[in-house]
Amino acid sequence: MVTWNSVNPDTAKSVKENGPKMQENTTYTEEIMGNTANDTTNTDVIRDHYWDVSANLDGRHRYLNMPAFTIAGTETDPVLGDGMGGTAYCRTKTAAESPDVQDVQPFFRNTADIMQLLGLRACCTFQGRTTNGVCTIEYAHNITSVTRTATGKYDVIFANGLPSENYLMHGGGARKSNVSRQIVLLTIQGANAVLGDVKTTAGMAITTLASDITFGESASETDVFQGWFFCFGG
Repeated sequence: MVTWNSVNPDTAKSVKENGPKMQENTTYTEEIMGNTANDTTNTDVIRDHYWDVSANLDGRHRYLNMPAFTIAGTETDPVLGDGMGGTAYCRTKTAAESPDVQDVQPFFRNTADIMQLLGLRACCTFQGRTTNGVCTIEYAHNITSVTRTATGKYDVIFANGLPSENYLMHGGGARKSNVSRQIVLLTIQGANAVLGDVKTTAGMAITTLASDITFGESASETDVFQGWFFCFGG
C-alpha cells in the first residue's frame, strides 16, 4: 500500500528519520499521480497527471478526474470555499431539471447563482440539393447524414442518440433567391399521427420554408443553398 505523509518533513524528527517518509511521498507521487502511457502492469488504474516525462509535460494534466460531490449519499452542487469566486463542475441533473433523463451535464457556480452550461447535443451545416439524395455535410457534430427526400424536406440521422425526444432544435438557411424580403425558416416537419414520426432520439425530419414577409404569404417548402441547425438539451 502506497503511503502519503501529509506532514513532511516532520521537524520533530531527525533527517535520518525523515528520509523514509520523504521517499514514501516520492513513491506516492510517482505511482498515484504518475503517467501511465507506458504502464502495462496497472492498466486498471486511472491517472491524470504527467510525471517524470519531459520538461514540457511534467506537472500537467491529460484530463480531469471529478469524483461525484455527495452529501448524505446524494449528489449535489459543491459549496464554495473561503475566498473562491466560482467553480466549474459536472453532476447528474435532477428529475426536476430533466424529467425524462437524468444525464450528466456541466455547471458553473459563483457566489450568487448556479448556471448550467447547456451541452450542445448536435449541430450541422449542409449543402442544399434540388434532387433527392444524401447532402454534403460541411460541418457537423454528432450527425451521420442529412438526406433530401423532397423539395425542402430532409431526414437527419444522429451519430449517437440524444437522451430523449424533448431536445430543442433551432435552424435556418440561405435561400435560393435574391428577393430581399423573403426569409427562410428551418423547422421540424409536421406530424399527422405522433411526434415520433418526425422527431426521435435517433434523428428528425426537418423542412426549409420560404415566406415573403412583405405580402404576408404563407410559407412553402423550398430548397436552400445551405441549411444549418443545432440541438440542445433533451
